[in-house]
Amino acid sequence: WMTMCVLGLGLIAVGILKLLYGRRMAPGLDLAKSDDLWAIHDLLLAGYAGIFMKPDSAGLLEAQTASKKLAALLPAIHPLERCRTRFAEILGGTAGSPLLTEVTNDMHMDVASESWRCLALAEEEFED
Repeated sequence: WMTMCVLGLGLIAVGILKLLYGRRMAPGLDLAKSDDLWAIHDLLLAGYAGIFMKPDSAGLLEAQTASKKLAALLPAIHPLERCRTRFAEILGGTAGSPLLTEVTNDMHMDVASESWRCLALAEEEFED
């Protein structure tokens, strides 16, 4: 169930990113800014944490795997070139192409952190 939610959110995010930053921009979306993409960080971390999943369960492992797959796709699907480049550097791949090898836990956390840094956002901006 959680995996489907994470995958669904990921697919929704990808769809929104394509709508916002695709070659053909939909009317009214020309006001979109890079700051609109801050939630990728949360998708990566919440998906990996497997919120509401039992520790050491098959469901948790599946949610973590789905979150790592999203991280592996970011060098190919993120609409901002500077972010695609940074994700590719972290993952050891090429900007514009998804990573074809497994994303390690450290790589996953680094991609999540970079998803804010490449937008010029800092964690302090999200504190209460």
